[in-house]
Amino acid sequence: MKSHLPSVFLASCLLAALPAGAASGPGNGGAGDDLAPAPGLPLEPPAKPGLIQTLTHKDFSGVTSITLAPGGKHAYAASFHQGLITLLIRNPQSGRLTHVKSVTGDHFKGAVAFRLSKDGLLGAASAFRSESLILFSRNPATGELTETDHVGGADKPMAGLGWCIDNVFSPDGKFVYAVSSDSILCFKIADGKLAHVETVTEPVKADDEGNPKRPRMSGARGVAITPDGKTLLTSWNGSGTLMVHSRDLETGKLTLLQSISNGAGIDKGLEGVLHVTVSPDGGFAYTAGGRFGGENAVCAFSIEPKTGRLNFIQCLTGKDLPPDYDGGNEIVVSPDGFQVAVACTLSDCLTRFSRDPENGKLTAGKSFACGPPANPGACGVIYDSTGGHILVADENSSSIVVFRNLTR
Repeated sequence: MKSHLPSVFLASCLLAALPAGAASGPGNGGAGDDLAPAPGLPLEPPAKPGLIQTLTHKDFSGVTSITLAPGGKHAYAASFHQGLITLLIRNPQSGRLTHVKSVTGDHFKGAVAFRLSKDGLLGAASAFRSESLILFSRNPATGELTETDHVGGADKPMAGLGWCIDNVFSPDGKFVYAVSSDSILCFKIADGKLAHVETVTEPVKADDEGNPKRPRMSGARGVAITPDGKTLLTSWNGSGTLMVHSRDLETGKLTLLQSISNGAGIDKGLEGVLHVTVSPDGGFAYTAGGRFGGENAVCAFSIEPKTGRLNFIQCLTGKDLPPDYDGGNEIVVSPDGFQVAVACTLSDCLTRFSRDPENGKLTAGKSFACGPPANPGACGVIYDSTGGHILVADENSSSIVVFRNLTR
């Protein structure tokens, strides 16, 4: 998608505002850190955002994901230590959060990812310890969740849900896809129930010496879908693979299009890949990795509009990243497409990148602490719908951290 704003204007707008009364200094977004470049200078990496709130609560023990509902008045966190999905009320103007209540159950054990449908009327939680996927209806006025169905768990065991780790709804809300240790599962949603459509997996093959080879679908960590719903992307930490499937809009079924790994479509950057995301215009995909070994890296790909296939653009590793970028985990693109954020779990930092919407390339800014210091720390990250706030789920500090942010 082409930008109609000159790069000089964009550069002058990459300024993060500091909340009144916040102290200056490292990690606090002090005014001395947030000077915008003078007119005429090239686009610079984004400055530090201002810390708004660190909300710590026992219900956030092991928090790994944070999600915002349409309208921005409600947020949801998944915390795996106690198997909780927590509802929070949010002030869209200030960005501040208030803890409301948590829900749990026998099949919530290891709840690690909570996602919402595009319209915000449905929610789904992946729980790796109970090997289950839970479906909720959501009251848009109160934000309250009501469980309507689940698959997996002790009462409804299902093959393929071992280590169920993430999920995503189709844009029309008619299907939900879950990823696990070795499978992608598709479910159709009808009358609040999950109807199994298919399970996509790969058989274990042997090498030339008869030893079992690790399949490409090994150790899923992330899943994303293009805005048109035609392409599903999955990231496989165990094999260092990014897989691309085309998707039948009517049946929900998947067809393998492409498999990308180091030495196969890319030279470096996917060993240890964690999460994958798609730009709001559907033209680009990005991965981050390093949380569980492999390479600390961020990779960029373009998405062919007609085929859904990915073409490599860029890989940022080593000196291309800030020195304290360690343990790349969830990655997201800002709503206006001018910024990318990555949660770095091992260094408990958030790194932002300026992004060129025309060619998809990234330029790294500085990483900064999320705090309170924790390892593992920053895991989940999300922008609000305006791009004016960034929220981070900070695992071992049992906290949700809120920052003020401006992308333009």
